[in-house]
Amino acid sequence: MDKQNLYDLIESYLRKTLDERRLKEMEDQMAEDEVFRAEVEERRKVLNFKSEGLSQVTETGEEGTNPVEAPADESTQQEKEGLTVVKKEKLKYAMLVLALIFAGTQFWLLTTEQSQKSKDTAFSHDEEVEIPVPRPRLEPLFPEEDQDDRFIPNPSFETLIKGGIRSRVLDLEVNSPGENAVFVPNELGRSTIHFRGKALEVDKKISSLFNILIFSNQDVDEAVTSFSFQFKKDKKEQNYFEVSRRVKLDPGIYYFLIQSQEGRQLLYTGKFRIALP
Repeated sequence: MDKQNLYDLIESYLRKTLDERRLKEMEDQMAEDEVFRAEVEERRKVLNFKSEGLSQVTETGEEGTNPVEAPADESTQQEKEGLTVVKKEKLKYAMLVLALIFAGTQFWLLTTEQSQKSKDTAFSHDEEVEIPVPRPRLEPLFPEEDQDDRFIPNPSFETLIKGGIRSRVLDLEVNSPGENAVFVPNELGRSTIHFRGKALEVDKKISSLFNILIFSNQDVDEAVTSFSFQFKKDKKEQNYFEVSRRVKLDPGIYYFLIQSQEGRQLLYTGKFRIALP
């Protein structure tokens, strides 16, 4: 989606003009993607500042909407002039903040496009992929977790994610968990993880079984849990899968691998975080 279409979609959501289907898609995306949710909030501020700026311009009488009354005396005239100067200063400040927000939005969109381009240049694997030997650890994504080894990204899994694995057996598009997805455990320490995706360029029904394996960031050899799923057909006759699991996982970074049961072909690698209490 290009920048203008993204702006139009967010603005329609903020102005409450979306239909029920698009509204639900927006709310799901905001719930799963912190970066997207932050972008929506930034656009909300932009609209608020625009409204506030127009209101202040109208109050000063610069647009000719309010007649200028003749001053009753010299002191009253000076007081009104002082108030007008204050309002103009506030308007300048509001426009400056608006410009900064716009610049931040442009930077976010640029980095998002660059990330998508790197995924499009992904390589394919025809054989079972072996997880590389761990290299020196990367820095954690969130400052509040920098003292906790459970939140340090694993370079071996990060290599698989950045490589954008695509198998000739089956090309997957995974919508959930999204990039940097965070799940908050309940009072019993259990988190509901929702997996959703679709098979690309496959018309016939897929009857094979597939596995989802979940690994912690500190152990690349043994999965902490795993389960199987099958594809279904939607109303458009497209193969998709959607499955939720409530699991008890300690806080930290986790990686999930999707592979075929037959042949153990690695089809997709992603990650998510379990938040601290």
